[in-house]
Amino acid sequence: MMKDWLVSHNYAIQTGDCSYAFKYVTDESEEYGFYLFIEDLYQNGGWTVDGLDSYQPQGPLIYDEAKKKYRMLHRRFWTTVMYVESNGHLDMQANTDTSDDTFYFLFTYSDGYWKIAGSKTEEELQNEK
Repeated sequence: MMKDWLVSHNYAIQTGDCSYAFKYVTDESEEYGFYLFIEDLYQNGGWTVDGLDSYQPQGPLIYDEAKKKYRMLHRRFWTTVMYVESNGHLDMQANTDTSDDTFYFLFTYSDGYWKIAGSKTEEELQNEK
């Protein structure tokens, strides 16, 4: 699932077509909001430069019986991204602080797909208890 999602995620960043990526995330996830931003950017004549992601699993798949969700620790790898708006405004970002690059993806299974239901740091998970 993660490999398929990542292909659709990076495709969305490159083209503004998020239709495939939406299938792999729930409406409540941070990723869903990101895809709405990307669609809007491209629909209004903007685009992205660079910004592609890769992820590496850092632990086993864990089931949380109380929340009825799975989670798996992942590390995100990215360097830079530039969002170019149609009016020429640039939003340039660089991954200079890697302290937030390791987190848990939360997963559910629905409508025939494993879906990303959100992401949380170890600290955020501990504070929920």
